[in-house]
Amino acid sequence: GGVVIGYAYWFKGERINAVLMDNDRAWEIYQTITSHGRDPAIMEQWGNERYHLQIYPVEPKKDLRVEIRYIAPLEGDGGFLFYQAPISHDGNMPRLESFEGEVRMRGLRRDQVSDSLKLEPTKDESTTEGLVYQVHKEDWHPEKDWVVRLRRSQQTLAAFASGGPSGGRDGFFALVL
Repeated sequence: GGVVIGYAYWFKGERINAVLMDNDRAWEIYQTITSHGRDPAIMEQWGNERYHLQIYPVEPKKDLRVEIRYIAPLEGDGGFLFYQAPISHDGNMPRLESFEGEVRMRGLRRDQVSDSLKLEPTKDESTTEGLVYQVHKEDWHPEKDWVVRLRRSQQTLAAFASGGPSGGRDGFFALVL
């Protein structure tokens, strides 16, 4: 149920930020750039939960660092809402060289939240009330998914919508509940 909202990769120590756009327009730009002897990256959605990312060139004898940003709706069960990062693939995930993840929540207290990795949250400095759960692992074989659960409250649901051009005729919007 998540949606990719951006990605970046590093080349020669520089972060190259991608621009999301319509698939046809992206391939048009890709072909224009490659015809001038340059090689950009391109990512396509191949299905509901499948993406294909093509990056060239990759520096020889260097690690390829890729950042994929996405938003996902919270799921619910009983009196809880939860976010589940699918990182274990039922115990079949190969060893990860590096993994970084972050979940930010506003307007919640520590006693309303739990997480499967038993992390200690920090205070969100960007807001007066909020928690940040961060995980950073090196050479890690996740045996279970990372799940952050919060107890539902009987508060009014607040919504925020944001939109803007992503270059040309393409656009995007995000709705946060």
